[in-house]
Amino acid sequence: MISASELVSGDFMTALLARMGGGGASRARLYAGTRPASGASHTQGLVGLVLFADVAGEVVAGELVIAPGPVSVALLPSAPVWARVSNGEEAFLFDCDCRLSGAADTGQELVLSGTALQAGVALQILSGTLSALPA
Repeated sequence: MISASELVSGDFMTALLARMGGGGASRARLYAGTRPASGASHTQGLVGLVLFADVAGEVVAGELVIAPGPVSVALLPSAPVWARVSNGEEAFLFDCDCRLSGAADTGQELVLSGTALQAGVALQILSGTLSALPA
């Protein structure tokens, strides 16, 4: 992770939010297993796909605070541990860590509904924080 001033992080997060687009265009593909290098191809099974809210979030004190998204459904009975985020044109934006709301918080950027997943169970983004601020 880069470490930047609040001003620079805020500018970066504002630009990222703009690239995510409006109207629920951005999505996160959720995966279990080891996260590959950013943007690298992988062979892991897709656990689920969730959409971001029409307005994906807001920038507060240099951080992008993610808004809750619409409900989707899980595809596999696995807990996702990382997500690949793309915009409405399917352009890669970033990879990040994620967790189910019932799992331990170890700094994952996205928090998803649920404590255990089965195929067909409701799944959505509950919250998240993206930042380039020092930890």
